[in-house]
Parts: sequence; C-alpha cells; structure tokens
Amino acid sequence: MKYYCSWMLSVLLFILSSCGRAESSAGVDEKEVKTMKQKVQIQFDDIHLTAVMYDNAAAGDFVSRLPLTLTLEDYNATEKIAVLPEKISVAGSPDGFTPEAGDIAYYAPWGNLAVFYRDFRYSEKLVLLGKIEQKDLKFFRKRDRLKVTFSLEKTPEKP
Repeated sequence: MKYYCSWMLSVLLFILSSCGRAESSAGVDEKEVKTMKQKVQIQFDDIHLTAVMYDNAAAGDFVSRLPLTLTLEDYNATEKIAVLPEKISVAGSPDGFTPEAGDIAYYAPWGNLAVFYRDFRYSEKLVLLGKIEQKDLKFFRKRDRLKVTFSLEKTPEKP
C-alpha cells in the first residue's frame, strides 16, 4: 500500500505539472523558446537594432543567408514585409503563433520575412525567427518602405 500511494502521488504530481504550462494554440510553449547564441544586427538609415534569434530550423536557415539587404514595405499597418530571395526551411516548425511587436517571423506560404511593430492575432504558417531587443519601434511606423540590412552581429575578438 505504501508503494502504491507513492506511485499515485508521483502520477498526480506529473499530471499537475503538465497542466500548468501555458501553451499557444499551436501546442508550443512560447515561454520556453530557446534563443541561439548568435544575434543579428538590423540597420537602416542611422538606426541600429539587435535581434536575438530563436533556436529553430527556420531561424538557422535565415541566419545562414546573412548578410541580406531587403526593402521592407508596410503591410496592414502592423508589420514590415519583404519577399526573401529563396524560401527557408520550416521543418519542425509549429503550425503558427501569435506575433507581438518586435517579433521577426517568416510567413511560409508567401516566402516573406515579417518584422512586427504591433501585436497581431494568431496566424497559421507564421514561423517565429527572433525578437528585436529594443522596445521602441516607432520608426517602423513612420515610413512605408525601408531599405534594411540584416547581418550577423560581430563578436569581439579575444586577445
């Protein structure tokens, strides 16, 4: 009986810990997304931003193609988008996610990169690539088109 009670308590604790996780409608715990060690610089005009890239196949494929200069155009007064020269891999990606301001994403059906400057609703086939570290994104609202360069952040060389 003692072992049975211990076993039942273990099962109950496992079930309770599993129920407490906040999952998106795609079944992915967005709070547990791991970041890559590599950061990306985003530059346009005299603006320099840094983005932390997430640890997924699509983000890795995007980073492998840098540096990349794109003309981002406004879409839906919510995001800036540009069609990438080549589609990137979305293998193992969730069905979609709910983007927030600062998210960098890839919309698989169109093959375009999206930089969100406002929150938006859950979108199928949208893959989260990374997040801009700066909070103030008002400069994205000011112009319809931006010529932007994405490049790997240079890590300082050790002496």
